[in-house]
Amino acid sequence: MSQIIINLISNSLKFTKDGIVSLEVKLQKSESELDYIVFEVKDNGIGIPAALHEKVLINLCKLKEKKMIIKELD
Repeated sequence: MSQIIINLISNSLKFTKDGIVSLEVKLQKSESELDYIVFEVKDNGIGIPAALHEKVLINLCKLKEKKMIIKELD
């Protein structure tokens, strides 16, 4: 998890020449002994072109599916 956050912040800093990069951490909910935390990295850099949004989302979904399969094998 920490590596993902570091990568997101690094990318934001890399592509935000003049502007703002922020990290917001929110407690979404608490249940029994579990806390659900939301991390948001925001910037006003160049961003991902709209034409690539779907491709990025598909790749993230594939990664999530692979992680789920690996968990099931354990």
